[in-house]
Amino acid sequence: MTRYHLRFAPQRPDAAPLDPVLVPSMSDIEPCVYQTLAASPLGQPRTIVVAAPTRGGTSLVSSILNHIGVPLDARPPKYEHVALRDIMLERRGEGLEKEIARLDAKFPTWGWKLPFLARKLESTAEKLRNPHFILIYKDVAAIGLRKRINREKLRAAIQSDEASRQEDVLRSMRNALQAYLRMVEFASAETHPCLIVSFEKSASNKGELVRSVAAFCGIAPEGLDVDAILEKLKQDHEGYKQGNTRQIARAQKQKELAQEAGEVPEPPRTRPVEAAKPVKKRKPGKAARKAAGREA
Repeated sequence: MTRYHLRFAPQRPDAAPLDPVLVPSMSDIEPCVYQTLAASPLGQPRTIVVAAPTRGGTSLVSSILNHIGVPLDARPPKYEHVALRDIMLERRGEGLEKEIARLDAKFPTWGWKLPFLARKLESTAEKLRNPHFILIYKDVAAIGLRKRINREKLRAAIQSDEASRQEDVLRSMRNALQAYLRMVEFASAETHPCLIVSFEKSASNKGELVRSVAAFCGIAPEGLDVDAILEKLKQDHEGYKQGNTRQIARAQKQKELAQEAGEVPEPPRTRPVEAAKPVKKRKPGKAARKAAGREA
């Protein structure tokens, strides 16, 4: 339902002073996305890359991609391509090129979600066919707290102090900020189309997000049943939460079996938290160079 607030129109010679009019509330008309360069025409092949820090909203956008018809070649509800993830973690360049070639041959347009790609945008773009990037921005405090909550649950399940040390809230916030700065610099270079998504604004207007993502991916939004897609997003979200619950249950079971055998259970596998790295200065984008030329 559209919300309204009272605003007083400017005084006119033929109107009474403070003539009130109803206008839509700003919360209903503020956009949730911003696009840098124009996307390729509808129907043209492309590779859609979904990037954000971990726990930054990539699963929501990946779910949208799946339900609007962009293949991810990955299982719901997280839609993380296991082979590509392992190749990137192990830094196997040849394996990455082979897997990308396989996906290019199989799908004209396909999507790829991997949270820590936010640190490898430039090198990843070089290997992809007509890459289009969806960059998601989320409240960094929410990211840090979400990570801490998840790790605390696992720590409680297996009684491991290592788990809590790995995911410190402030450290997670700092790493998220570093990733966001890299994402901004990448989008500012204007080398590839980027759709910048506000996670918080999208939460209250997912229909707009669905239509914006579809257009960016070369799919006509008019042909989508948005209400049906929104219902499927809810189902994926419930499946995501249940998956986290099962992970905690498996950790608890592992602890119980280890206690019965008189062993100490291993802590959950986590990626080490990287120290903050300075962001390299990049050359200004085409639009920035033109603007500088006009000022001169």
